[in-house]
Amino acid sequence: MKWSHSLLLAAAMLAGCGGGADSPPVCSVEINADSILSGEGLPERPAVTLQRMRPAWVIDDRAVGGLFLSALWSGYAEPYRDAPQSVYPRGPQLPFARVARSSNVVVIEVGGNDALALPPLAEFERDLRAIVRTVQAEGRVPVLTGIVQIAPGGFFGPAEHAHSLQLNAITRKVTNDLGLVHAGIDLDPVRYEDTFDGIHRRPSAIPKLLERLTSAVELAAPWCKGKGQ
Repeated sequence: MKWSHSLLLAAAMLAGCGGGADSPPVCSVEINADSILSGEGLPERPAVTLQRMRPAWVIDDRAVGGLFLSALWSGYAEPYRDAPQSVYPRGPQLPFARVARSSNVVVIEVGGNDALALPPLAEFERDLRAIVRTVQAEGRVPVLTGIVQIAPGGFFGPAEHAHSLQLNAITRKVTNDLGLVHAGIDLDPVRYEDTFDGIHRRPSAIPKLLERLTSAVELAAPWCKGKGQ
């Protein structure tokens, strides 16, 4: 079943209304992300920073260090072999389609670990489309982000860097095919000194990523705009 953007917005707005007909819709945002937004090396999780930026938003932080898109879709006992509990504080996860969620906006910021693992491009696209279809079938609004730019000199070699660009192209293609909103964090310029290791951002670089994300959420879900700024 193909949902139109207007129908998705209407369904999500109804889902976000917590009171009577005159109640303004709640902006609720679920963040599915890897270590870029789980806060690796940072003094606080980026979702905490985002909450200060948009205090009226209801944020469901599901960011997990080391998360692959395939694991997000299929579920996992641990995000990668022998992963410490600290990187996935919510524990093992069900397949994406079986997760009970309540947010009206669902962010997907996953792909960097897939770039390192060099999965077949067709499998990445298949899983990404399946995740988007699930979000839309639930009457929610998906927002894709792409993979952050990678600075030379880190642990991504030429093959992994090239694969990240191919995965970003797939994410853009899915965005365009389905009429979605893309946060564009793949366009955020990066210098090695802005990172710990070529990819994980230092605290000073996180606000720029979150500003792109908030703009995308507010574009995809207009009822979120202007709340708590």
